[in-house]
Parts: sequence; structure tokens; C-alpha cells
Amino acid sequence: MVDLNTIKKLALDLTNGSLPDKYDAKNASDVLRKSLIELNGGSSRIDLKAMRRNKNEYFELLEVIIPRIIQEGLRDDEFYNTLVEEHNLNLGDSNVFVADDNTQFIVSEIADGIARPRRQRIGQKTEVAIPTTWHAVSIYEEWSRFVSGRIDWNDIMDKVPAAFKAKFYEDVYAIFSGLATDTVYGANYVASGTYSEDTLLNIVDHVEAAMGVKAAIYGTRAALRRCMVSDAAVMSDEARTSYFDGGYYGKLAGVPLIVVRNVHKAGTDDFIFSDKELYIFGSGDKPIKYVREGEPWVTDTQEGKADKTIEYTYQEKYGVGLVANGRIGKYTMS
Repeated sequence: MVDLNTIKKLALDLTNGSLPDKYDAKNASDVLRKSLIELNGGSSRIDLKAMRRNKNEYFELLEVIIPRIIQEGLRDDEFYNTLVEEHNLNLGDSNVFVADDNTQFIVSEIADGIARPRRQRIGQKTEVAIPTTWHAVSIYEEWSRFVSGRIDWNDIMDKVPAAFKAKFYEDVYAIFSGLATDTVYGANYVASGTYSEDTLLNIVDHVEAAMGVKAAIYGTRAALRRCMVSDAAVMSDEARTSYFDGGYYGKLAGVPLIVVRNVHKAGTDDFIFSDKELYIFGSGDKPIKYVREGEPWVTDTQEGKADKTIEYTYQEKYGVGLVANGRIGKYTMS
């Protein structure tokens, strides 16, 4: 029988990266998934009677499993690991970012229903909170398909996290698309036009000079593919190999190129990230703050529904914002 307390502790350990020696991230995630199947009598097909008997246990498992699957998918992404700082807070915990000295912060925050992020410039020793709001996915199915055991738990555990990951990247792009001259401290840090290696590297130089650290260039694979080596005669074998393996050069004049994995906007085949935009960030700075607050919830609305459909809603509270500890750059290619 599934021990909910053990599963919850494993889920928490997975979040914090403090797994027992016998686990790594993959097999710990597999254990979480299999616990739901075990509760269902060993089958991935949803048993409606078992569901009715053990509804509370099912929901508690989903509430710890789905967030871990979302995080697992995000953490398997170089862009996320390099630029995103994750915070998991209890409901009501302090949600604060502080400027240590005279460093200027850029804060762009996303709220439901707002197409363009609101901008705010922060002075020294100022505390900034990333607003968090509830986000939810509701899924439903015909009663007869539940009764006949034609619905698979694996579909729910894959499609719901996929929807949340897509929404996360939509939020990130809304922040990136809001970056303009006045948010990146002047014309030296933003440019547009036909691709020019010199123009791009000039922005990199300004970011590095302002930050005092090496910078990297971020973009989709199609955007990075535009970053061509100006003199093919001096191209190294390593550069050719990286282009062959990844579809873009690993570096441009010594500056690392890091791919932003593109995803589709929810319900469409349209890409979220532009293939014409490159972003320049100082290394070591994780300007994107991903704040999750409180516990997720799973609810159902099936009792008394006239059409006899069964509906489940998964919701969690989070916010995404940009808090850049220094200057950043943006290059838009025509």
C-alpha cells in the first residue's frame, strides 16, 4: 500500500535536491509516478470505483507528483538552469529580493490578463516582491469513458505539466519582449537591423564592461544559427562539430551561445520565442525569478452535473519576474 508520508517526503527531497543515496532525480520521479499506479491497483487505467473510494489519496498524490514533473521538465533545459532562480515558498512566506548596494534592478512582472509586463526601476536597498497568482488547468471527460477504464493516468501526468511548462515560457517571453532601450539602460545595450557580428559583439562588450563578468548570448536555435562566423577560414573543428551536433556554433568570438528551447503557445502551433531576437546576460546572474507559493490543489466537479461529464482541476500559485542585477542587452535581427 502507498505510504503517503513517504511519497510526500520523497517529493520534497526531489524539490530540494537532497535525495537519499539510493535515488537520483530520474528514479525518484519514477517512484512518484508508480505510487499513483499502485494506488490504482497496479493499472495506469483509471478505475472509477477505486477513484471514488480513494479520491482524497489520489488528489494528495497528484498534488505532490505534478509539481515535481513540471520542475523535472524545466530543469532539463540549459536556458532554465542558467537564467532561472527558483523559489518555493510556503503560503505567506516572505517573497523579497533586495539590492545589496547601489546596483540597479530591473523588475518586470506578469499578471493575468496583462499583455505587456509592467516596468519598475528600483533604487538601492529596496525590497521587491514578485507577485504570485493562481494558475489552473481543468480537464474533463465523458462519464462512460471513465467507467470503461479508457482514461490513462499517464495522460494526466504528462499533459497537465506540459500545459504549465508552456505557460511558464509564455510568461518568460512576455518579459523578454518588454525589454526596450529604456529598460536596458540606453542605446549601447540594444540594437536592431540586419545581422552584424560587430554590432552584436559591441553589445556584449558593453554588458561585460558594466557587469564585470563574462557574458553569454541567448536565443532560439534558429536565432543562434544567424550568428555566423565572419571568416570561415579560421573556423575550428570544434565549431564545425558544434554546428553539426546542435545546429548552431557553440561560441561566437569566444562568447558562449546558449539555446532557448522554443515551445508552442498553448493550443496553437505558433512558437513563443522569436527567431529574430538575441539576449545578452552576464554569466552567473539568474535574472528570471520563478516564485511558487503555497501548495497546489486538485479538485473535482462531477457530482450533480447534468451532462455526467467528470472534471478535474489542478491549480498552483506562482509568479515569474525579471530581477536583473545589472545591465542586459537585446539584439533584434531583421
